Amino acid sequence: VKVEVIPEDFLAYDLRSLEERFKKIKVVANLPYHISTEVMFRLFRERQWIESMTLMFQKEVADRIVAGPGSKTYGVLSVLAQLYSKPKISFKIPPHSFYPPPKVWSAVVHFEMNKKLIIFGVVVLIVFGKGGGKARQIEKEVPIYKGKKIIGYRVEG
Repeated sequence: VKVEVIPEDFLAYDLRSLEERFKKIKVVANLPYHISTEVMFRLFRERQWIESMTLMFQKEVADRIVAGPGSKTYGVLSVLAQLYSKPKISFKIPPHSFYPPPKVWSAVVHFEMNKKLIIFGVVVLIVFGKGGGKARQIEKEVPIYKGKKIIGYRVEG
């Protein structure tokens, strides 16, 4: 197992330089909460050579990532995370586990990246729009199945 720590600003770092050196990578990170979704979306853009990701989020964000259709927390984070990967909350971390303790719980989410890609992200962003749109704005969502697993959603309406 080869581990490399790169002490750089992730949002400014050229991820392509890693792709040139490694065929596949696994990402493990304790993310600053204020940029966690921005980092997650950037990683999704590079998903073709990322095997898996294990990332820590604020628990509320983790709940939105793994939320299913029809739940109050289902939204663009849920749809895109579940389109590009199979996200699962591995465990939750109480505030007293940190020093100084934050005011919120944390959760570690493991993402197994989907091998087959569906070009669907732009449609999801348009349907949900900016400003935290919820799934109830969609007249009808139809799951796309591969076997018994949902691999995405088709929007009708």
